Amino acid sequence: MRLQRTTLALLISAIALGGVVYLFETVHQERKAAQARQEKQIFQFTEAEITGLTIAVDDELLVFERDRSQPETKQWQMKAPETGTVDAAKVEFLTNLLVDGERQRTFLIDADERESYGLEDPFATITIDLDNQADPEVLQLGGPNFDNKLIYAQINPNIQPDQEQDVIVVPLELQYAVEREIEEWLALETDEEGDAAEESEL
Repeated sequence: MRLQRTTLALLISAIALGGVVYLFETVHQERKAAQARQEKQIFQFTEAEITGLTIAVDDELLVFERDRSQPETKQWQMKAPETGTVDAAKVEFLTNLLVDGERQRTFLIDADERESYGLEDPFATITIDLDNQADPEVLQLGGPNFDNKLIYAQINPNIQPDQEQDVIVVPLELQYAVEREIEEWLALETDEEGDAAEESEL
C-alpha cells in the first residue's frame, strides 16, 4: 500500500508538472505570435489615437480632423480644400488599414533607388496626427509591386544621399482608400435634412 501511495503521488506530480509545462509553452507561443503580428503591423498606434489626417494625392491636399465634440460617433470633418462632414465609412476604411494593415515585407534600398519603387515622387503621402504625440507619423505610398497586388511604401522617410532606406510592402487597398474624388469623401445630406432646408427657404 505504501508503494502504491508513493507511485500515485509521483504520478500526480508528473501530471501536474506536465500541465505547468504545457501552460507555459502555450502562453509563450501565444506571446510570440502576438509579437510577430505586432512587428508586421504598419503602425503601432490605435484608431482612437488618430486626431487628424492630411493626404497629399493627385496635386490635392486634403485635410481631415476628428470631431472631438462627438467622440462616440467617430465623426470627421474636412477642413481643406472644402469644408464639411466626412462620410465616416470612407475615413474608417483608411484608418482601419493604417491600424490593422500589415507590411508583407521589409527590405533596404540605396537612396538613389527610390525612383525604381515609385518613392521619389510618391503617389500619395499620408500624414497622421496622433493624440499625445507631437510629431505626426508619415506614410508615403509608391508604385505597385510586380503583380500589382501590393504597393511599396516608406514610413517617416528621412532621405540621406549616402544612407540605405527601409522600404515596406503594404496592401494595395491603401491606394484605393486615398484615391477618391473630393465629393466622395463628403457625407451626403439625408432626405430629411434636404426637406428641412427647403422648408426653411420657404
